[in-house]
Amino acid sequence: MNYKDFCVLVDHKDDGRRTLANVRVRTAFTHSFRKRYKLVDLAKQMGRTHATVIHYMNLEFRKDAEYWRCYQVAQSIINSEQYVDTLDIDTLVKERTQMQQRLAEKSTEVIMLQEEVVHLRLKLERLKQMI
Repeated sequence: MNYKDFCVLVDHKDDGRRTLANVRVRTAFTHSFRKRYKLVDLAKQMGRTHATVIHYMNLEFRKDAEYWRCYQVAQSIINSEQYVDTLDIDTLVKERTQMQQRLAEKSTEVIMLQEEVVHLRLKLERLKQMI
C-alpha cells in the first residue's frame, strides 16, 4: 500500500499543500504505516522529508473525526490478510540487483588482480634467473 493508493481509498486528493485536510490524512497514514516502513520511505511516498514525517508522528488528532476515519481505513488495510507490502519487495529486489552488480564488479577486479599476481611472479622468476 502506498500513499497515493491510500488517498484513493479515503477519497482524498493531496495537492501537496500544508492544509489541515492534507496533514490529517498524512498523519493518519504515518501513524498507521510507521511500523511497516522506514521514515525515509514514508517521506518519499508523500513527497516530503523524513523530518516532516517525524513531525507527523508527534501530531495529535485524537478528537478529529476525519483523522479517525482515515486512521481506521489504514488500520483495516494493515490488519487485512490480503495486505502485501510491495515496497519492501521492491526494495529487496532493487538491493539484490545492486548487490549482484557489485559482486560482478568485484569478481572482475579479483580476476584482474589474479592476472597481475601471475604476471608479477613471472617477472620475479625472470629477475631471479638474471642474478
